[in-house]
Amino acid sequence: MVRSCTLARQTQENVSGLLHELSFEMPGGGALEAAVEFLNPENQPLLARASDRGQSGGTVILNVGGSIHQVKWETIDKFPKSRLQRLRYATSETAILALCDAFSLGNREFYFDRSPRVFENILGLYRKGELHLTESVCPRDFLGELEYWGLSPLYLEPCCAYTLQRASWLLPIVDQGADNEDEINPFDGMCCAKLRNVIWKLFEDP
Repeated sequence: MVRSCTLARQTQENVSGLLHELSFEMPGGGALEAAVEFLNPENQPLLARASDRGQSGGTVILNVGGSIHQVKWETIDKFPKSRLQRLRYATSETAILALCDAFSLGNREFYFDRSPRVFENILGLYRKGELHLTESVCPRDFLGELEYWGLSPLYLEPCCAYTLQRASWLLPIVDQGADNEDEINPFDGMCCAKLRNVIWKLFEDP
């Protein structure tokens, strides 16, 4: 068994060495250089050996919109099925790129072209178990970011959950196929008809 593992490692090293030499001798050897990097044993745990990422103390660098965060893999594992947790166990380049915008094997860094401000609060959920609204961010944008990261708004702290619900009352109603202009206002002909209709809707259909 030990001899087989040794032979396999020697074969891998020989292939890597051959590709490295060919990349200098052949025009357009950039692809071969990439293959050399892919076969490097130091890079394999990120793609082929996801179980190695479960070791205690392992860290990953998350680059979100240019903001750098170093996080423990075990911290990411707190929320199963979230985007980051799925990224942890991705075992191919295709699977990784389906979850982030770019990555560096050598640096263990993953790049996301998303809002760094909102991610500060999302990372707080992973680290402290508390999720708060990001100040001066549209509620719909915040909910969109939560959806992207695979997290439920139910994790919001009560103070911010109430704020989000109150703000949602003030947002325009999304067209569900009906023409809002043709909607009948039961307060037509009365003083402040539009305002009365809005207040009535808040209580009847919050």
